[in-house]
Amino acid sequence: MSKERIVGTAGGWMMLPVLILVGIACGYTIFASFEVGPHLRSPWQLLLGILATCIWGALCFGFFTLQPNVSAVLLLFGAYRGTTKDRGFRWVNPLVSVKKVSLRAHNLNGQKLKVNDKRGNPIEFAAVVVWKVVDTAEAVFMVDDFKHYVHVQSEA
Repeated sequence: MSKERIVGTAGGWMMLPVLILVGIACGYTIFASFEVGPHLRSPWQLLLGILATCIWGALCFGFFTLQPNVSAVLLLFGAYRGTTKDRGFRWVNPLVSVKKVSLRAHNLNGQKLKVNDKRGNPIEFAAVVVWKVVDTAEAVFMVDDFKHYVHVQSEA
């Protein structure tokens, strides 16, 4: 049984200038590998610059945003790493997949059901179910689709 584990994530506004500086350094490394003209000064420096630029480009995919009352379940290669509830502009390792789960209250309007009482008189009734996710790990991993699960359970 999965239990929610709260983890922290880096602030996106803190990582943005760092990645901008790294991108500038990658560009300078590539630019500095050329002499004046089309000749290479150092092919290894050019290769290092291109490799660093590729890694920098991959790191830029780690940004995401969270609205209030929304959490993110973090998975690294399919393994649960934790849940973050830090709202705003965030950054995680780009190899981590982020699945957002709403923590807001939801309403489910049930259909009218018609039953007969002991005397055979018809009775119609309906239910309104108010629900919200409390444990994101259980909501994501214990059922296929937790919204459909709530719908089926309310009708049962």
